[in-house]
Amino acid sequence: MEEIIQKVVDWLIKREKSKVIVSADAVDTDSIKPFLSNKFVYVKNCDCFFLTNFARKNESDPFVRWLFRSLDYGCELRFQCSFSDLTLIPEEIFHYNVEVYTATEKPCYAFSNRYITYKQVAVLPNHAVLILSMKQNFTLLAQEIIQEKQMTVCKRSGSQC
Repeated sequence: MEEIIQKVVDWLIKREKSKVIVSADAVDTDSIKPFLSNKFVYVKNCDCFFLTNFARKNESDPFVRWLFRSLDYGCELRFQCSFSDLTLIPEEIFHYNVEVYTATEKPCYAFSNRYITYKQVAVLPNHAVLILSMKQNFTLLAQEIIQEKQMTVCKRSGSQC
């Protein structure tokens, strides 16, 4: 009995470190096998239409439905954008517990409060990308740490997502 328990524990430990990389334009949406073997699901080639479908939880899209199913298995999602205009990333995507990265592997972050504080940006990694809405601003201390960490700030205009 202990041998079976040890095998299950070993399998769970292996799963905690495993990732599967899929492309947003080609994946078998009928299989749950990747969720059983991998904790992390990395999605490459994400366009703004796909991100919008995910953010709005468009159940008619089989790939979106498949990704939401992965969350039921305790998977963590990471999306890599295939476009450079990061203001096209829908704000709602940041309401989910997912990671969003630029095409050059820089992590993207967004906050919902009007003023972004030092405390919020101090914990972010160097060279991160901050996406702001039109009405958001930084405190003076936050601006200093943004410069120190060489972060990129993208400010949305009213006509974008």
